[in-house]
Amino acid sequence: MIKNHKNNANDFITLMQPYMRHINHTAFRLTGNMHDTEDLVQEFLIKIYPRKEQFNQGQNIKPWLTKVLYNTYIDIWRKQKNNPTCKKDNINFTGCDESDEQFNHHICNTLCPEQLTALSETQQELMQLLFSLNNEQRLVLVMHDIEGYSLPELTNIMHVPLGTLKSRLHRARDKMRNLLNDKKVSHDKEVAEG
Repeated sequence: MIKNHKNNANDFITLMQPYMRHINHTAFRLTGNMHDTEDLVQEFLIKIYPRKEQFNQGQNIKPWLTKVLYNTYIDIWRKQKNNPTCKKDNINFTGCDESDEQFNHHICNTLCPEQLTALSETQQELMQLLFSLNNEQRLVLVMHDIEGYSLPELTNIMHVPLGTLKSRLHRARDKMRNLLNDKKVSHDKEVAEG
C-alpha cells in the first residue's frame, strides 16, 4: 500500500513537472511575493492531486491547471477576506484589507531583497505600476497580456462574461498607459530640473 502511494506521488510529480514553471510564475503574478506564491502553489497542488486522473496527455491541460490555480487563489482570498482575525497591519495577498491601493502598496513592499535585486529598475517600476491597478484589472491584464490567454479562455478560467473581461482589460491598459505617461512626465521634469 505504501509503495503504491509512493508510485502515485512520483507519477503526479512527473505529470506536473512540465507545468510547474508556468504555475509558479502565474502564482507569483497573482500574489506578488514569494511567501504567498509558495502558499498558493501548495494549496493548488493539494487541490489538484486527487484530480490527477483527469489529466489527459493528449490535450492541453495548461488552461485547466491555470483555472484551478485561479480558483484556488480566489478561494483563499474569500476565506481571508471574511476572516475577522485578519488585521490591517497583517495584509497579505488575499486582500484582507478592503483598500486595493493599500493592498497593492503592501505587495510591492513585501518583495524580499533577493527578488528586488533580481529585477531590473524598469521591471521593479512596472511591477509597482501593475500592482497599482485594482485586483480585477490586474488579474485580467496578467492573464491576458502576460500569460497569453485569449479572452474566450479567460471567460472559462475566471467565470466572467466576455464583455466584462473586455471592459476590464481596456480599463487596465488605459490605466497602465496613463501611469506610464505620468511616470515619464515626472522623470522628464526631474531631469529638466536636475
